[in-house]
Amino acid sequence: MSIYENKPTVKHAGILYSAAVLLLFFAGSRVQSADFYRGIIITEYFFILLPVVIYVILCKIDFKEQFRMKPIGILNLFLIFCIMIFSIPVVSILNLLNLWAIKSIFGNVILVSIPQAENMAGLFLNILVVGVSAGICEEVLFRGVIQRGMEKYGVKASIIYTALLFGLIHLDFQRLLGTAILGGLIGFIVYRTNSLYGGIFAHFVNNSAAVVISFVSSKLLGEMVPPQFNTGSDYMAEYFENLQSMPGNQLAVIISSWIFMLLFAGAILAGLFIAFTRTTSDKKQFPDKNIQRSNKGLVWFIPGLAVVAFVYTVIAFQLTGTNMGLLETILEVIR
Repeated sequence: MSIYENKPTVKHAGILYSAAVLLLFFAGSRVQSADFYRGIIITEYFFILLPVVIYVILCKIDFKEQFRMKPIGILNLFLIFCIMIFSIPVVSILNLLNLWAIKSIFGNVILVSIPQAENMAGLFLNILVVGVSAGICEEVLFRGVIQRGMEKYGVKASIIYTALLFGLIHLDFQRLLGTAILGGLIGFIVYRTNSLYGGIFAHFVNNSAAVVISFVSSKLLGEMVPPQFNTGSDYMAEYFENLQSMPGNQLAVIISSWIFMLLFAGAILAGLFIAFTRTTSDKKQFPDKNIQRSNKGLVWFIPGLAVVAFVYTVIAFQLTGTNMGLLETILEVIR
């Protein structure tokens, strides 16, 4: 395959995905542990975005055309905003159920959260780092390159595969379900609008809303932060232990409230999706009859997925409190 391709391919997607995972694993954790905010900026712009920029230059990609850099109308931006806002309780409950399952299976949860903003300056910094930077850099890689490259397998497959890869790269299977669903939602938005701007805006809204909700909740309620927005390991472990020790009728009430919230937000989302599909056309970038079944390019995802599998194995050992032995030694050496 010539280096001078004019559009993203599965091979290119695999190379860039594996490069991002390896950079995150070997360097990202170090720069973030030294200084969280500076580390996130370095991670997003140098480990995720820069390789894509180099790829675009080397392969002479028409960035504007192939990455769908097309404007979006105000109405669709409003609908995307509403969709992402009402998806937050759905994704939060799914993540909560995911965590509960992890706690039940492994006996523990180990979560890492971003620093809690203490004032408006800290809130703005969190929005800038978590909302803007992640929204731009991660969308350029995932919906710009990976989903575009995967389109030869079909529209649905490209969205689903990219969503799974998006969830996996966060290296946290404790919140994999919600993250993957969020990735699928953003992928659908990009496909329907035929614009990467839709994905960037959706990603920004989701991350920024989560940051704002966490900030407001902590200020108004102090320690009584809703568990779906509190990612502290001790808090979550205690919360699940309380759930497991509750009488059956109280637990039924809590689960029923989750189901009600899920159904309520889901119903609103369904209405928003109907409106959104009516204001966007079905953007067929390629005919389904030309879908390719060749899997040769997928081999380039193996290095990245191997690292993900290694990290998930280590997390599983940590959750159970088992001595990791060789795995722990390898992790300490490479990090």
